[in-house]
This record gives sequence, structure tokens and C-alpha cells, in this order.
Amino acid sequence: MPHKNKNVDKLMRNWELQQKQESQQDLREQYEYMNDKYQQMKNNYTSFSNVREEGNDIYNGSSDLADKNGYMRYELNNTFEDK
Repeated sequence: MPHKNKNVDKLMRNWELQQKQESQQDLREQYEYMNDKYQQMKNNYTSFSNVREEGNDIYNGSSDLADKNGYMRYELNNTFEDK
């Protein structure tokens, strides 16, 4: 009987190690996915900021409507032509 218990203990340790490795792999994959998403958002923001700085009339918020209405100001500053 002791022989069987040793095998069970060994199998259990191996299983636990395998579970740890799989969970670490999952975490690595999640990290890489989130990092990619972050880089995409950062690049999109940088692109948006660069276009805005060029003085394009689309982003000009000086109209009377935009000054009076916060939602209109949002709409003027967030066009979705590239979507």
C-alpha cells in the first residue's frame, strides 16, 4: 500500500505543478493581450492628438453652439470618419 500512496502523491504534485504552469501561461497571455490593447489605444490617442494639433477645422470648437452645449462640443471634437 505505501507504494501506491507514493505514486498518488507524485501524481498529485505533478498535477499541481501543471496547473500552476497553465495558470501562469494564461496570465502571460492575458498580459500580452491587454498590453497590445493598451498600445493600440495609445497609438490611436497619439494619432488623434496629432490631427487635432494640425488645426483642422473639424476640431475647431469655437462655434457658438459648441460653447453653449457640452454635447455639441463633444461631437465636434470626436468625429468618427476613420471608423
